[in-house]
Amino acid sequence: MSVISEIFDTIANAMRQFIEMVKGMVKTIVTTIVSYKNQVVNWFKNLHLIKGRHIPFIGQRDDFRTMLKNAPTKNIGIFEGVYDEITKEISNLQYIAADQIDIQTKQVLGKEPIVVLE
Repeated sequence: MSVISEIFDTIANAMRQFIEMVKGMVKTIVTTIVSYKNQVVNWFKNLHLIKGRHIPFIGQRDDFRTMLKNAPTKNIGIFEGVYDEITKEISNLQYIAADQIDIQTKQVLGKEPIVVLE
């Protein structure tokens, strides 16, 4: 198993545990178009993350929907959050509901349910 695969598995398991623990506490933002630079990148920059400790990630709503029983009702959206490699916990989990996702966000996500950002 590759290091990236192990990180994805660890993040997915931590997210499942975290979501079960805090159902209903995920912050939701509703917008028309998700802008990768304006919403995703700037949100993570404002968190002042520590490289090597915090792993920022985003994921597609449909893949998270199975984990959340009361998922938002907008047609499109992304989740973003931070995985702390030291505490093995997810923090700053946020959902952005939208009518569209911009081209850059689509390119970053590709077909993957979760993408680790660097």
